[in-house]
Amino acid sequence: MWLMKNDSICTEPSRESIKMNPNEASKWIKYLGEKSNSTPSSLTNSSQDSVDSSLISSSASPTSLPSDSPSQIGANKRKLYLMTVISKWDSFEQRALVRQVYGNTLRQYNGEIDLVFVVGKPEEKWNMTVGNEQKFHKDIIILDQDENMNNGKTLRTFQTLHKLMPYAYDFVVKLDTDSFLLVVPFTRFLITVSKTSTYGGPLTEMFWEKVVKPTPLWAPGGFYFLSWDLVDFLSDSPYAYENRNGPEDVQTAWMVRNASCQNYVSAWYYQHGMKDPKSWWIEIGKAMNDGKLV
Repeated sequence: MWLMKNDSICTEPSRESIKMNPNEASKWIKYLGEKSNSTPSSLTNSSQDSVDSSLISSSASPTSLPSDSPSQIGANKRKLYLMTVISKWDSFEQRALVRQVYGNTLRQYNGEIDLVFVVGKPEEKWNMTVGNEQKFHKDIIILDQDENMNNGKTLRTFQTLHKLMPYAYDFVVKLDTDSFLLVVPFTRFLITVSKTSTYGGPLTEMFWEKVVKPTPLWAPGGFYFLSWDLVDFLSDSPYAYENRNGPEDVQTAWMVRNASCQNYVSAWYYQHGMKDPKSWWIEIGKAMNDGKLV
C-alpha cells in the first residue's frame, strides 16, 4: 500500500547499516552509479581520488565549492531546495539505490532541486572507497567527525552547508536514508511556503513527560525542512552549539524555537521506516516505474 500526500508510513526503522567489504562496495558504486546519472549540478568541482585531510571538512569547512555558488550566480538565482540525506559512510548500497530512485524525478526540475549525502569520517581502510564514490558522484559531504546520530552531526551538517554554499537554496530538507520524499507533491506545496523563518515537517507537540514545558512543535528526524536563514542562524548560534547533543530531531526543534521561528508548517510528504532498506528502495523504484508513486 502506497500512501500519498498527507499520509505516511511510520514503523521502527532498521538501525543496522549494510555491511560490505571494499571490493564489493566499489562494484556497487560503479554499477549503480553508471545507471543513476543523478549528480547534483551544484557539486561539480571535486577532484580528489581518495579521502584525505584535504577532502574531509574541518570545523565545518566545505569539502568543495559548488560551481554555481551565489558569488557566481547572483543573489537572485537561488535554487528551491537541497535534499540533505544523513547517511553512514558505509551505507554504499543504500546511497546507490537512493540516487537511482530519485534520479529521473530530480532531472525534471532543471537543477532547482539537488541531492547530497552527509557522512561521518570513514575508517582508514575505507578512505579510498568512500573517496572514489565522492569523486564519481560529487554528491557526498564528509564531515571531520566520527559517525554518530545524536552527538552533533546534524548541527555540523548545517554549519558545513552554511560554509559550502551560502544561500544557494531557499530551503534545506533533512532526510534519513530510510525516508522517501514524495518530491512532486512536496515541491508543489513548498513553493507556497514562506522562504524566511520557516520550519516544517510532520509536526506534533512533544509528548515526553520529562520534557520542560512549554514544548516546541517537533518534527521527527526522518523528514523536516528549514528555510536557509534558519540554517544560517543555527550555524552560528551559541545555544545550538551548547545543545547539539541529544536526540537530533528534538534538539533541532528546541534550536528552532530559540531562533524565534515565525512559521511552523505541517507537511507529511514522505514515507519512513524500513526493516530491510535495500528491498524497500527497490520496491519504491518499481512502484515509481509503474506509476504508483510520483
